[in-house]
Order: sequence, then structure tokens, then C-alpha cells
Amino acid sequence: MTAAALLAEVIARGAHIWAEGDELCLRAPKGCLSAELRNALKARKPEIAPLLGQRRKHAAASYSQRRLWFFDQLEPGRSTYNMHLTYRLTGALDVAALEQSLCAIVQRHETLRTSFAAFNDQPVQVIAQDVSFAVAQCTLDEGPGDEECRLRQQVDAFTRTPFDLSNAPLMRAYLIRLRPDVHVLSVVLHHIVADGWSMRVVLRELAEHYESFSEGRLPDLDALPLQYADFARIQRAWLDDDMDERVLYWREQLAGPPPPLELPTDRPRPAYQTFRGGREYLELDSQTIAALRKLSADEGATLFMTLLAAFEVLLYRYTGQDDFVVGSPVAGRRYPGTEGMIGFFVNTVALRARFEGNPTFRKLLRRTRDTVLHAFEHEDLPFEKLVEEIQPERDLSRTPVFQVLFNMINMGGDGLDMGDIAVERVYRREPESKFDLTLYVRPRGATTRLMLVYNRDLFEESTIQQFLRDLGAVLDAICAQADASVAHIPLAARESIPVGDDPFDGATPLHRRFERQAATTPDAIAVHTRNHRWTYAELDRRASQIASGIFEATYAVGSRVGLMFEHDAPMIAVLLGALKAGKTYVPMDAAYPEARLQFMIEDAQIGTLLTTDTSLERARAIAGERCPVIAIESFEHLDSHDGVNGDPESPAYILYTSGSTGKPKGVVQNHRNVAHYIDAYARTLDIDPDD
Repeated sequence: MTAAALLAEVIARGAHIWAEGDELCLRAPKGCLSAELRNALKARKPEIAPLLGQRRKHAAASYSQRRLWFFDQLEPGRSTYNMHLTYRLTGALDVAALEQSLCAIVQRHETLRTSFAAFNDQPVQVIAQDVSFAVAQCTLDEGPGDEECRLRQQVDAFTRTPFDLSNAPLMRAYLIRLRPDVHVLSVVLHHIVADGWSMRVVLRELAEHYESFSEGRLPDLDALPLQYADFARIQRAWLDDDMDERVLYWREQLAGPPPPLELPTDRPRPAYQTFRGGREYLELDSQTIAALRKLSADEGATLFMTLLAAFEVLLYRYTGQDDFVVGSPVAGRRYPGTEGMIGFFVNTVALRARFEGNPTFRKLLRRTRDTVLHAFEHEDLPFEKLVEEIQPERDLSRTPVFQVLFNMINMGGDGLDMGDIAVERVYRREPESKFDLTLYVRPRGATTRLMLVYNRDLFEESTIQQFLRDLGAVLDAICAQADASVAHIPLAARESIPVGDDPFDGATPLHRRFERQAATTPDAIAVHTRNHRWTYAELDRRASQIASGIFEATYAVGSRVGLMFEHDAPMIAVLLGALKAGKTYVPMDAAYPEARLQFMIEDAQIGTLLTTDTSLERARAIAGERCPVIAIESFEHLDSHDGVNGDPESPAYILYTSGSTGKPKGVVQNHRNVAHYIDAYARTLDIDPDD
């Protein structure tokens, strides 16, 4: 017997063994080990000690563990990061062998015996040599509803019960007895000690242990070459040697960071990020997948890259933003010996999508291919370290760097083999949505299933269903004609087109679109506030008059005008007037601190500051010698101005971020992008002339 096999047998018998220097430490229940095995351990000590490595009670947490620990400190008692597998088991179940199997898995993997504590305000792994673990056995709760409904509620309660990260193990198992030969098993782990790959390791080892124990023999498993604490230590040492180079790459990739992806939502975004999730599905048939694989091969790409590019096209069409970031997880198991371990290895890379120049889909696919290949070459920098280094603008209502995730799952199935026991995966509870949208892609033989997880506090179910129909239309279109420009790829048919507009018209500047609507419905109410009630015709007349004043006053004074107004109808008129005059407007809240407003004037290179008579003195004090200040009341005697036609690619406005992590940053949007956003929003909400 090799040293590794001897070690595996000792652990499988329930013994706890670790190394302190060159010495072996052993703790085993009475009668667990025979005298022969104990003697063999002593004789093979020089070979076994290196396999165990140095075991300490405390170990530094990995970067990803630190992030989840801090989340838990901010919002304790949440089940957002609970992972579970639930199966119906039909047949003569050996409950004792099942429990013995799960106990052996806990003993085999240190991470399942790990809890977390604070040391110098940082999390550390506290590794126990022994923990109490048992399968919680119960019968189905009684109450109203049929058996399936009550079972679903009971499983949901189990899987949503929060973990206390300071108490190990961070794994639980529940066994519900329905009938003598029918049970439901739920295994729940906290994400801080496991990931999707780990769940498959749990299933594989559960099958191997159960088969052995139910037959009265010991499992034949090789000892793990290292434990998760070893990985965390190796990861830190490796990154310390190469950190500057890897951070530099990602700094360059995310330089001039794009603004958050502003998807048209059905509800206002809450002030704080929420996680109430839902999901919808789309099945791609074998013909579509075959056509996508051929397109991928023609461009030297993979199916992952092609589906990602199609997803990005739809995000572009919905938002009008031609520069944004999509996240994608990577297994994070490039270190030798990590394939068979349970632990939190998964990492996330940031993939930047760019649509400048209205590329064809084929050209976009090539861009996406190169972006993915380079990102995966540098995937080892923990996402948590990336956020720490680049310090993106923080917003408590959404995730940093990206708000949408793309995840292609190709790790194999989630089946469980328990011999003569019939096993069925059941009860996939409604997911927690950690992002605005997450698109999961799961190949299923010749077909592929797409699952879109969404935040239910932002989107209605019908909106997500339409999104998937649009994604299907995009995929059909690129299979038929990959050389079409992305702006002209058709989306799925809709029952109504809002406000009489043609399907996306990005070639018409915003103020001309407004003028077209004003000509169509001149007497309809355009803006109604506490102080004003203006029709489309009146708003258009006021905007044209302001445009005349702006044009005369600023003809040779730069292309950007600052707007310091209260949130009321005159501000609507003046921003339309600025666009009619061919200017880029910069909104400036008069309630902002003076230093911030002065910074915005200088940073945006504002040529003229517009305001009202009531705010004129304050505006002049803020502007100083930086730019002239004009009150729009001085324009009242002027005739209306027809306005310039404008270029859809020219900037419409500049919005400034909060600057909570440093200086505010100006985000530029052109007419075409804003038109994209307006049209997508109107389609999604089914806005019609009565709204």
C-alpha cells in the first residue's frame, strides 16, 4: 500500500491526522484503527508527513473568501450565498451509510471544517480537526396544501436558513422521509467554502463513499495532495511575485471606465442592491447550435465567444451604450491538485464590449474573441484584488465594474449515482440574483439551454421573456447573415410600437425627434409640474426661443453649456434648447458644494453657464472668471430658432458621477446612444400615446 493509499484509508475510518513539523498527530475514535494500521503509520511517517503539509489552526482567507466575509459582516443573516443540491431518492436507502458518507467528506476536506474569525479586522480561516456533523432527519410537515407544495416549502426553508460563518461546518444535510422507500435529500453549503465545481465533487464523492459503506467496505480514494488553506497560501505567494504586471494589464483594459450599464427597468432602481431573483428559459435547437458552431469555427472562435457576442449585441440594442463591461466566471483551478478539492476557487473576469463604428457581427465576434483570449490569459488576478486596485465608482444600488454576468456551464452534469436508488434532481428554488441579469448557458448534447436570472425588483417576468425572444431573434439573424451591422440586426416582433415612432431611428438627433412628436401631438401635455403645465407646442416654442438665445450668446464660445436649474419645467426647455443650438449640455445641481460645481465647469470645459434670475448671483460667484453666466429670462424677447440639424454621433450631454471614491468623472453620451435607450425603454414598458 502506498503512503497516499494508507493515509486515505486512515481518514476513511474516521481518524483525524495532521502534521506538525515532521511529527504526525493522530486522533481516532476507540477501535477505529487496528494495531496493524497504527504501526504502518509509524513506519511510513517520513512519507506521510509531506502529504499533509503544515497544518495550523488559523490560515489567511483567500481573496474571494474575504469578499464574502465582508458581505456577511455588512448584512449578517442572509442566505444569498447558500448553495444547495436537492434530490428525491426512491428505493431502499441505507440512511446510516448516507450519513457516514457525508461525515467522511467533511473529514476529507478541510474547508468543510472551516469557520471564519476576525484577526486585525481581517478574516482568517479557523480550521477544526474535528466537527460535529449529522444529517438532520425529519418527516414532512403537516399543514394545508398537497404533498408537493408542503415539501417545496419545507425544502425552501432548509436551503434558505442562514449560516453563521463563525461556526463550522458550513455544510448541512437534511433528509425528509416521505415514505419508507422515498426520501428527499438536501445538501446545503455556504459559497465561502464551495463553488459550482465543488458541488460536483461533493456528488462524486458521495456516490463513491455511499457505494463502499453500503457494501461494508472502505472507499478507495487517493489522499488529497493539498487542502484549501494551502491553495490560499500559494495563491498569495504567487500573486505577490507577479502582482504589478497583472494589475497593469487590467488597469489598461479598464482605463477610462465605461458608465454602468443602464438597462431599461420596469421599476426604479432601489437605493441599495437587492437580490430577489427570478428566471426564464430559452431552448436553442440543434440546427441553431450547428449554425453557431460553424460561424464560430469560421472566425477561429468558440461557441462561448459567439453567444457572448450575441448577448452583448442585445445589451447594446437595449441601452444604446457602445462601451460597457460584462462579467464572466472562470473555474480558477489552474493550480495542480485543485481539480478534486472542495473550496471557493471560482474567479470572475471583466470583458469589455466596444461597438464603435457600428461593426458587423462578424467584426464584433473577432473583437470579442481577442478580448476573451487575453482576459483568460490574465484570469488569475482575483476580482476582489482588481476592484481594490482600480477603485471603481461605488454605487450601493449595483455591483462594481459590471452589472451583467455571462456564464457558460461546461463542467458536466449534476447527477448523483447511488446504485439501485433512483435519483431525481428536484426543487430548484427561485435563485438569488446577484446581478441585474445573469445569462447561464448549458449545452445539452446537440441543443443548448439558456437560463436568464434577473432581479425581480427591477424587471417584470414579461420583460425578461421579451428579452429572451429578442436574443433568439439576434441568434437567428447572425446565423443567416453575420455580415450585417449590429445596429440593423432585427429583434423579435412586438405587439405595438410606442408613440408612433418607427423601430429604432438612431440617425435623427434627439431634438429633431422631439420636434417630430410636437408636430404630431401639439396640444397634448408634454410636461406637468407643480408650477407649470405645458403642451408639446408650448414646450417646443420655449425651447426654440432658448435655442435662439444660446446660439447668439455662445456662437463662438465652445460647444458645452452648463445648466444650473431647479428640477422643474424650465430645465426641460433649456436642455432641449441647448440641443437645438447644437450644444452639449452639462446639468449642474445648485445644491452641490461650490467646489464640486467649480470642478465640473473646469473639467467639462464649459463655455457658458445658463441659469435663472433667482440663481444668477450664486452662479456668478461659482463661475468666477471661468465662464460667462446668463439668465434665460434675457432670451424672452427673442424669436424662435429653427435649430441645427446635428450629428447623431455628437455628444448630447455629460453627466458626472458622485465622486464618492475620488474626483467625479464626466460620462459622455451621444444622440444615437440616448435614442437607443429611449426606444428600448419605451418598447419594454409598452409606452403608448396615452401614457
